[in-house]
Amino acid sequence: MQLKLRIMVGAGAGKKLAIPGAVFTIGRDDVCDLRPKSGYISRRHCELLQESTRAFVRDLNSRTGTFLNGCRLPSERAVEIQPGDQLKLGPLEFEVVFTHGLGGKKKSAVESVEEVAARTAEVAAESKDMDVNEWLMEDDEHAINGETLAAGPSPTIISAADLIAQANSDAKAAKEAPPEVDPRQAADAALKNLLRRG
Repeated sequence: MQLKLRIMVGAGAGKKLAIPGAVFTIGRDDVCDLRPKSGYISRRHCELLQESTRAFVRDLNSRTGTFLNGCRLPSERAVEIQPGDQLKLGPLEFEVVFTHGLGGKKKSAVESVEEVAARTAEVAAESKDMDVNEWLMEDDEHAINGETLAAGPSPTIISAADLIAQANSDAKAAKEAPPEVDPRQAADAALKNLLRRG
């Protein structure tokens, strides 16, 4: 199984981001795998975790939260995701997609370190549908000074149904979602800021 995120808003809408590896971190920190330039995204915002047949998302104490199907995720708890689920963090909105690699062409065994490096680069090039920063501009007016947040020891797994029940029963725990950000307005604001500086 291969986890992918289909971009739902902005110039990249419809394109898919392949999620390689067992752990994939989203945030502005240099150590993250996906680094969007937005003040609404924490330095270490959330993680996507993959097993052989299942996938999970875990919020890493982000300031603005990670939302699954409209419900804010509790911090440091892994929630299983299903194909078709909607994932929202800051101005980013994705649909969860699973693909299965059945019927693929088998490659010969590698014989050198150089061949391993070449194949790794080839897979990375094939899986990179687009750079998220092509469609998400940094908005200096709304920047949030985040801190580097560390992940907890191990994820506690809960089901999406338990998450919805928890959200419905504990209204005080639910926080207001971040304001909707129109990518065009964000780009206009960033351009105006740049022109004012120049």
